[in-house]
Amino acid sequence: MKTVCLAIALISASFSLPGQTLGSAGFQRALLIGAAADADEFGEPNRLLEPAYASTLGTQYTMLEPENAMKWNPIHPAQDTYNFEPGDMLVALRGGARDEDARP
Repeated sequence: MKTVCLAIALISASFSLPGQTLGSAGFQRALLIGAAADADEFGEPNRLLEPAYASTLGTQYTMLEPENAMKWNPIHPAQDTYNFEPGDMLVALRGGARDEDARP
């Protein structure tokens, strides 16, 4: 599924004007362009720390959806343990912007 979404994004980007992001193209048409973003929810390497991944999420999309970061298991892995760090990292990546503030 990730490969299909990436292929669609790359094809869409190739038809936009030079220097125009997917987010700005969507904004011109009153569309929010979003992506499901992967953090380190299950102890895997944190993709948000990869410069190319974080840059693409930050520049091309106007909204982010956590892939797994806000699911019960990553947030509450044990009876007395809570971990909001992966979700907080996604919010920080977008600068804490709300949907209505998400402008390219």
